[in-house]
Amino acid sequence: MLASYIGFLVRQHIPITCDNWRSPELKVGKEKIWSEIQRSFHIDESRQKYCIQLAGKRLRGFRSFLSNKFLKDEEGKFVEAERPMKK
Repeated sequence: MLASYIGFLVRQHIPITCDNWRSPELKVGKEKIWSEIQRSFHIDESRQKYCIQLAGKRLRGFRSFLSNKFLKDEEGKFVEAERPMKK
């Protein structure tokens, strides 16, 4: 249940376009995630590192899901997207 909730929080607070989970720009989002976890579950401060690492895994899993569902064909190859024509 905790892992699912963390996945929900990650999708809500972290953009899928972030390239690096360790980026300083994500600090605010990670702090929001941690505060929401503490508000919803009674988790000790010593578990913060574990929860944030789990959040990173959930983000990676969600991006992989999106890639496999929308960017690949049945054979697992990336599909070429049609580029909009310039007017």
